[in-house]
Amino acid sequence: MNCDSIIPVYELLGENVISRTSSQPLMQIIRDTPCDYVELDFAGVRFISRSFADQFHCDKMQLCLESGKQIIVVNANDEIVSMLQVVSKTITAGERWMKTVLVYKYTHYWDLEEYLLSI
Repeated sequence: MNCDSIIPVYELLGENVISRTSSQPLMQIIRDTPCDYVELDFAGVRFISRSFADQFHCDKMQLCLESGKQIIVVNANDEIVSMLQVVSKTITAGERWMKTVLVYKYTHYWDLEEYLLSI
């Protein structure tokens, strides 16, 4: 279905997301939504562990391939964006079965400004 869905990560997982298993509820909610465009709103989330980021990245890529849904990370702080970028770069060439560009979206210009000043 051609619609938008926004999933508030903070409300589901809290401000510190540290375990691999935390990716599963997010993926299930995305699977259950009829929308083709899904925004994962990370507003309020302060930290994600590398293990969560790794599992999230793998699960997200697999789900995108299976369902054709577009999953966008929204309102992530610069540390979360950096962690997701680091994890996405650790996949070896043989394991890259889907070429995608990570998309980050910000609701407020000052969040974007903060991210740009951090790089």
